[in-house]
Amino acid sequence: MNKKIVALFAAALLPLAASASEITPGAIEVSGRSKLVLSSLNHEITTKETGFPNVVDEVDTTTFDFETGMLYYVTNSVGVGLELGYSREKAKSGPITTTDSLLFIGPKVGADLGIAEKASVFGEASVVYATGTSKEEDATDPGANFSYDTSGFGFNVAAGLKYFPTRAFSLNAGVDYTYMSLTFKPFPGIEMTSKSSGIGAFAGISIYFGN
Repeated sequence: MNKKIVALFAAALLPLAASASEITPGAIEVSGRSKLVLSSLNHEITTKETGFPNVVDEVDTTTFDFETGMLYYVTNSVGVGLELGYSREKAKSGPITTTDSLLFIGPKVGADLGIAEKASVFGEASVVYATGTSKEEDATDPGANFSYDTSGFGFNVAAGLKYFPTRAFSLNAGVDYTYMSLTFKPFPGIEMTSKSSGIGAFAGISIYFGN
């Protein structure tokens, strides 16, 4: 009886598997996405100054970013490629406003699994090198305003759903987790490390060549 149930269940799933959305090996996916809404991050800043104890400060921040990437599918479900993005983050604590702008680039891998004729689930992971600038403005003392360069690394993992109106185009939505570690020297003798992490929802599109 159990074998018959399994056979019937497999037969019921066969039409779904046969019509599942699959990406052609050798196809290229070019995608773009944004969080579209402000996401909350826990930002920890550690300040090291010679002759003084380390100071740790936590600030809640908001950020907006846009990412674009490319994947080359080596199979119908696995792709390798490159991620490029821009992030602008603002944090306000009392009269002080800090604005961080980042460009980041790095390799990424992606997996895509068809679940219906026009739908699939996907996952991506990337490791990036980041470089940018940070600007601090004090509303009570404009003469204290300053800026400096930043650099570091980070990683991102994402998962979500794709809907394919056609095989050459998909609408994407999901959630991602981002971690970033940056170092900078705003003044001589002072080195700071900024670590941030957070979860956000995103929406985007993909265009497929050779699919």
